[in-house]
Amino acid sequence: MKRELNVSQDLVERLFARLDDLVDIHLSFLQSLVRAQQCSTDKSIEAFGPLLLQQVRLSSNKFNILFALSSTLALLSNYMLYNLMSSSLIM
Repeated sequence: MKRELNVSQDLVERLFARLDDLVDIHLSFLQSLVRAQQCSTDKSIEAFGPLLLQQVRLSSNKFNILFALSSTLALLSNYMLYNLMSSSLIM
């Protein structure tokens, strides 16, 4: 971002002030999704609701719950899109 848009380090740090925490949240949720997929022969996730609730509960200690939920849902949509595109390419 700094190189492509010629943005200062200060602005990048203000825009992404919680980037490390956000990466931790996303990595934790991604690991939960992968574990859930590994338990299924067809890689589907049957009980998604409990995984999402667990992630929000874990994240709420660090952040405002709405921030945690919105970032988790953004990750989920990217994850689902990636899986959809991957399965479409295989077929």
